[in-house]
Amino acid sequence: MHIAHTLAVDGYIKANSKNTVSSNTNGASGVSGGSITILTHNFTGSHTGHIQAIGGSGDVTKGGGGAGGRIALYHSRHVTIPHYRGYFDSFGGKPGTSAEAGAAGTVYVHDGERSYRSVNYYIYAQILIISKTPRIFCGGP
Repeated sequence: MHIAHTLAVDGYIKANSKNTVSSNTNGASGVSGGSITILTHNFTGSHTGHIQAIGGSGDVTKGGGGAGGRIALYHSRHVTIPHYRGYFDSFGGKPGTSAEAGAAGTVYVHDGERSYRSVNYYIYAQILIISKTPRIFCGGP
């Protein structure tokens, strides 16, 4: 999405996969999360904001979780706009009892005004593995 001036995220922007809901799916795996690209001048939001690209859950017995999706944010934050205090969620879906969780998703943030970039990777347990810049607040549900 392209926002001409200011994007304030106080609710949800989602590109999540649906979960596999039936145990009669013979081990169907979850589908990967989608992708979200945001281009805006100002970016802000409260602690209630969530930008999500979450993988779907697999079949309850044999299905693996779907991979997390991709989120990319490009912005040039003006100094009078408060920082975004919400969440970026891009982790993989939950597995069945005898399968594996979905692979990590990614979040890329480019702040043109302060010339920093951040790439974050997540595993199923919502643990941040790599963060090149500690200035961005990221987390799971």
